[in-house]
Amino acid sequence: MKYSSVSFVLISIALGGCAPTWTKAGASQRQFNYDMAECQALANGAAPMQRLRPIQQSQTHHSGTAYGSNGNAYNYSGTSYQSTNAAVNLAPSISNIGVAVRQGQIIENCMYRKRYSKQAN
Repeated sequence: MKYSSVSFVLISIALGGCAPTWTKAGASQRQFNYDMAECQALANGAAPMQRLRPIQQSQTHHSGTAYGSNGNAYNYSGTSYQSTNAAVNLAPSISNIGVAVRQGQIIENCMYRKRYSKQAN
């Protein structure tokens, strides 16, 4: 099964270039990783992303013979594909952009409460 990458692309665009460097006097990388994971878990619980449906695809094989005006026979064959529910992921994908922004705000507030400061890259 394939999953729609629309959400990933849209969220990447919305959040692209927004990853700050967090600093805290005396904090080790291990402590930072722990604090960030805790803030991300808080954000994921407070503002969960909508799950996207798998894109389902059907296929049909076609083959046969067509006759030209000169009476010659021409064989043809091919396969056509149709995605049956790709459009149902559009609204949740768009909604997930807002959710991603909200999650970023929650993470930022959480890190500030843990006494980190944000440095622009």
